[in-house]
Amino acid sequence: MPVTLISAATGKKRSGGRQAQIAASHRRLARSLPQGRHVWAEGSGHMAPVEAPEVIVKEVRALLARVSK
Repeated sequence: MPVTLISAATGKKRSGGRQAQIAASHRRLARSLPQGRHVWAEGSGHMAPVEAPEVIVKEVRALLARVSK
């Protein structure tokens, strides 16, 4: 089953912050899954669906394309 994890990009360069820890967790989980993928929601903070809806739509479409193959 394909899985895409989307991380908020705002604050991604801050080291030691909670957001950096969450993004690192997303990357590890994506790498551990056979069909895992990790992407950044550029310009987004906690509310990626509101702040970067184009990223969400793009990734949902990509995920559906992967599943329908």
